[in-house]
Amino acid sequence: MGTIIGRYILPHPPVLIPEIGKKQIKEAKKTAEAFASVAREIAEKKPDTIIIISPHAQFFRDYFFISDQPRISGDMSQFGKKNILLGFDNHVALARAIAENAKANGIPAGSMEHKILLRQNMDYDLDHGIIVPMYFICHFYQDFRLVPVALSGRSNTDHYRLGMAITEAVQHSDCRVVLIASGDLSHKLKEDGPYGFAPQGPEFDDLVETLLIQGDAASLLNFDNHLAEKAAQCGLYAFDILLGTLEGYNFTTEVLSHEGPFGVGYMVAKIREKEKAPSALARYNEICEANLSHSVERESFPQKLARQALRYYLETGKEMEPPQDTPKEWLEHRGGTFVCFKNRGDLRGCIGTLRATHPNLAEEIISNAVSAGTKDHRFPSIHRGELAELSVTVDVLGPIEDIDSEQALDPHRYGVVVSGGGKRGVLLPNLEDIDTVEMQIRVAKHKAGINRFRPVKLQRFEVTRYGEEV
Repeated sequence: MGTIIGRYILPHPPVLIPEIGKKQIKEAKKTAEAFASVAREIAEKKPDTIIIISPHAQFFRDYFFISDQPRISGDMSQFGKKNILLGFDNHVALARAIAENAKANGIPAGSMEHKILLRQNMDYDLDHGIIVPMYFICHFYQDFRLVPVALSGRSNTDHYRLGMAITEAVQHSDCRVVLIASGDLSHKLKEDGPYGFAPQGPEFDDLVETLLIQGDAASLLNFDNHLAEKAAQCGLYAFDILLGTLEGYNFTTEVLSHEGPFGVGYMVAKIREKEKAPSALARYNEICEANLSHSVERESFPQKLARQALRYYLETGKEMEPPQDTPKEWLEHRGGTFVCFKNRGDLRGCIGTLRATHPNLAEEIISNAVSAGTKDHRFPSIHRGELAELSVTVDVLGPIEDIDSEQALDPHRYGVVVSGGGKRGVLLPNLEDIDTVEMQIRVAKHKAGINRFRPVKLQRFEVTRYGEEV
């Protein structure tokens, strides 16, 4: 029976590699020392396999890439150092077992043909999120095979459940495994940093560290995605996968170092499995159900209808009819509607119609709810396990009006339609971070694939919004 003998969180700053960082290394001395400590500890444990999760590996919206190539390698040419090249034998059998366990639990995962990767401008090479940690580990220990695991655009709970699939695969092997979650914290800790400063940066770093030290996996699963986005971090979902390998157990976290000398948060930590405990995933689901119950109580009829429509479709594969208790106003009036779903602050789908395409508003909402949840090409389809995590807004559109100039727009009051070159883009009003007319038009053009400098026809509309801001 195989076992995971060590779990670590490691950042991946290229500046720590002497040939790249040179004198700057002194400014991240604590991180470098903590890296060396972890590398020596791994050498003492003598794992035969290292599984490393990287947020910069081959990323797909609805698929976890787990390479099954016999030999895998990568370099630091992205940072001007082709001569820093690392190569490893892959534990192919374990990689495939992880993928099969994931797929058996409804999580798409596995390797991919090279020609398919090439179409996405990808290859099998290891990224710097893997090369940087392995650079230090290989200075102390090299007698292992490597299994690289990528993140995906799927939900935080699917990342956690992938961790559970990893545990199952390891247990059914004869491997002694060290697991590494490679990930930086906020990239917005300093005004003079590469990404500037945001107050959410330090807040994010402190909260992640606190929850890890408290051993609170459920709260990490329930992390505010809006805060994570504003902090511009890259490690949270990698941490979720690591925590998924601890499902059913308590754990402790020892933070060896945590600093942000260049405006990016670097945390080095080791996670130790403790005694058996109630399921963190079950606790998280209870939190979601309680939040959902509270939210639904306060939802308006169109919000409840959109939520019910998506649930019905996911359970039956069919669009529902308007419920018998539908108020007359939603059956007697027609119009365009937009339905938007979010998962803990992250947009998961938003689709609508500018004008009526169905006999009444109720059917318009039902149709657009199904499309927003399953046909928005920007996101993987929402699955049944996410339903309790979703918030919903419904916009009912007023008349579409032609306008002569940008001066007739107000991003807080009016939505905009831009048309040009046979393309059309729509942006709803009162969206977070859309504060100017210029930005509103630019984003609408981008959505439509229209060059930002191309003249377009402008139209505007008002909405009645049910729910919070989109």
